[in-house]
Amino acid sequence: MFLFLFYCCLTLTYLFEVGFQLSYLAVFAIVWIQPKLYSIWKPKLWLPTKMWQLFTVSIAAQLGVLPLSLYYFHQFPGLFFMSNLIIIPFLGIILLVGIIVILLSVFEILPQFIGDFYSYVIYAMNNFVSWIAQQEDFVIQNISFSLVLMLLFYVFIFGTMKWIEKRSFHRLAFVLVSVIAIQLIVIFEKYKLQSTSEFIVFNVTRNSLITKRFGSDLTLYSKDSLHKTNNIITTYLVGAGIKRVQQQKQVNNLIKFHKETILIVDSLEIYNFKSVKPSIILLRQSPKINVERLLQKLKPKLLVADGSNYKSYITKWEETCFKNKTPFYYTKQKGAFILKEPLY
Repeated sequence: MFLFLFYCCLTLTYLFEVGFQLSYLAVFAIVWIQPKLYSIWKPKLWLPTKMWQLFTVSIAAQLGVLPLSLYYFHQFPGLFFMSNLIIIPFLGIILLVGIIVILLSVFEILPQFIGDFYSYVIYAMNNFVSWIAQQEDFVIQNISFSLVLMLLFYVFIFGTMKWIEKRSFHRLAFVLVSVIAIQLIVIFEKYKLQSTSEFIVFNVTRNSLITKRFGSDLTLYSKDSLHKTNNIITTYLVGAGIKRVQQQKQVNNLIKFHKETILIVDSLEIYNFKSVKPSIILLRQSPKINVERLLQKLKPKLLVADGSNYKSYITKWEETCFKNKTPFYYTKQKGAFILKEPLY
């Protein structure tokens, strides 16, 4: 606790680091949750007692970090107990021996065979952890988990532990209310997913990636399979709960999205549509056009440029937009351009 307060006083930025949050949540859960879980059953024999202690420590640590892990990483490791079962019993000894090895090496009296043996133990432990991490069949992935759900799950865990500590009607009612709240949020988020539409221009360096989303269906316009390799796209698909992705390598120069008409001008430089007045113009792949003439002719509400354009072009376009009093949106500076409107 003192160390936690010390770090917080040292710099508040630690509070927003994922590693810091997970570490202290795991420690807090072991200290606070494990005794409550252990009190559920008290075996009389030595071996079951040790196994039960190990099991409750593992479950407590996992309960402490599970909601936060789902929120940040959208996956659940199915083999967490197996890795904890092997590593935790020896972790204290390994840390103690590590301190001794460091002290002996500082005074240059560390025997070579001890150093080699300790290195082998660390190497074996890392290999085991790496092997566990490679078992992707046991990792439940692409779990959509919102901030509200994360907070409600912590409320549920807190209420459950308090009920285990002292079983009473009021504490049980608190747990049941938290369960109902979780269910309501899941239903609401599912409804929100089905009733949301978006037109998004992602920021991908040296590439252009445009998507149209209607509910849980997504149409992706890109020549490359960026949605399979780009972490930003993958995170969006999981976080938004997208179920079906359809990729098209060609995109029309004109896209109608609800009340907005979007003109896409690329290296082909096609933009002369006599009967169409686009409200948004998207420039991609560094088209060699006279932007000032384009703005004066079409008078759009907004000019958008994605990450596929040359930096020198961006500077000129931004100056031209400022001169013509047209809002300019550059995805590399402001992030993905998102145009939203509910379907209903």
